[in-house]
Amino acid sequence: MEEFIAQTIGKIAKLGSSFYQNIQLLDISWLQIIVDISLIAVLFYYLFVLIRETRAYLVLKGLIVLGVIFAISQVFNLTAVSWLMNKFLATLILAIPIIFQQELREGLERLGRTRRFLSEKVKEADFMIRNIVEACEELRKNSKGALIVFENSFSLSEYIDTGVEISGKITKDLIVAIFQKDSPLHDGAIIIQEGLIKSAASLLPHSFKNYGNIHGTRHKAALSLSESTDAKIIVISEERGVISWIEKGKIDGNISPERLMYLLSYLKPKTKSNLKKIVVPIP
Repeated sequence: MEEFIAQTIGKIAKLGSSFYQNIQLLDISWLQIIVDISLIAVLFYYLFVLIRETRAYLVLKGLIVLGVIFAISQVFNLTAVSWLMNKFLATLILAIPIIFQQELREGLERLGRTRRFLSEKVKEADFMIRNIVEACEELRKNSKGALIVFENSFSLSEYIDTGVEISGKITKDLIVAIFQKDSPLHDGAIIIQEGLIKSAASLLPHSFKNYGNIHGTRHKAALSLSESTDAKIIVISEERGVISWIEKGKIDGNISPERLMYLLSYLKPKTKSNLKKIVVPIP
């Protein structure tokens, strides 16, 4: 163990010395070095914030583990492991743009957003949220059951494919019409993806877990989905006439329209003005 620590310290010292010599050869100032390193640090911090709480974060953790294994194989001269990791990492470098496709796209979109663009996006989100809340309140008052699922970083394509494709704009009238009892699409969930009602009458996963008798079929399906994905779900009970919010396997039951509007505020683009809790009454 002492030999390993000594070798590690020696290699770090050698790398530091090599870095210093390269800087002298490049003939650049310390100010340039500080700015250069600072920009790299900001870039890595931004990437970490971007992928945090997404599937890419789990992939990144796996890559770190592989990196540690590769480093150990180099220190102890493990020929077979080094050969295998070299081949694997070379392939992985080509696969990274595919693995992080969604996160890269979102990151580039954020970099390209201007204040005016953000303002328009906030208006669109406000319109969408208000329509959802008003639709839920009308369905609740009329004792109509409903199941509304919001896709996040985990793809819900397999559940979207079980329903009828809509790809329609989110409006109060459309949501209310879908969940009328005489509608052929009312028995199932609508799934909202990228600001659109992507599908209706979609089937959610069945769970054999015992949630108790206080929850109906819609609540059990929503709980099951929220435990296996990061989806956020609205459930309206036609028997009790209450609205519930479900995520991460937990229920926030019998919520008010104001509370629902606050919970849906995560759909807005992140700006300084909407980081505060804003409650807008429903007429």
